[in-house]
Formats: sequence, C-alpha cells, structure tokens
Amino acid sequence: MKQYDDITYERKLLGSPAILWPFLSQSMLWSTWFAKTESELALDKEFALLLTYFPSDNSALWQGKIRHIKNQIMIEFSLYNLELSLETQVRFFVKQNNENLILSIQQSGFTSDSFWQGLKVRKERKRLLSFWEKALHKLEYQLELKLKG
Repeated sequence: MKQYDDITYERKLLGSPAILWPFLSQSMLWSTWFAKTESELALDKEFALLLTYFPSDNSALWQGKIRHIKNQIMIEFSLYNLELSLETQVRFFVKQNNENLILSIQQSGFTSDSFWQGLKVRKERKRLLSFWEKALHKLEYQLELKLKG
C-alpha cells in the first residue's frame, strides 16, 4: 500500500494527462510505469510520451502517433532501447460500441503475460480506461470537424 501511496503522490507532482498502470517485472515483484504525454493528443500528429519506472528514476521517451482506422482510434507508441538493442511497439486500439469503450492491445518486446498481468489490476485498468475515454472524446470531436471539412 505504501508503494501505491507514493505513486499517487508522484502522479500529482507530474501532472496530467497521464496513464498509470502496474507492471509485473522479471523478478516477479510489482513495479509501476508512469506515463504522461508531453503534448496535446491530436489525430495524425506525433507526440512524445515520457515513461518513468518506479521505484527507480529510470525514464524513457516514447514516440506516439494517433490514427483513425475505420470505427476505432489507434494509438501507437514506439521506443528504441540502445542498451538492449530492442525496439518495442505498443498499439492501443480504442473504439466505442454503444455505451461501452473497448480497449485492445497489440505489443512487441514485452512478454505478454507480464504486460497483461499489469492490466488485470482492476483499479489501474479503470484509471487507464478513464484516460483513454477522455482522449477518445477529444479525438472524436476532432474527427467530426475534419470530416465536415
């Protein structure tokens, strides 16, 4: 619980919009990635996403881009880690189905078990969905304006 309190504190310090979710590390201990956008989210516009790993101070800057594909929004992040010679890509597909918001994920470079384990924590998943729901509404509005021309 102490770790969760610390994370909440860090979250307030770093500001928003932000995503927060637990990640199960190789050592089988709970750890957390904290992510915040460095700029506004906009369709077809690249943005930076700063990820900080707690409890350490390790940070990584990801490049992100948001695209509209049929009836869904795709948010793609990529990171190239020079030390590990590893390129990681994570794609979030967000779509609205009646009243439900559906979030699906494709990823490379993570072990899927650990990545999904992190998303299974209910409280954090709700927070993640809440973030994307707000982002999705903004993007839908931008899309409507774009289509109206």
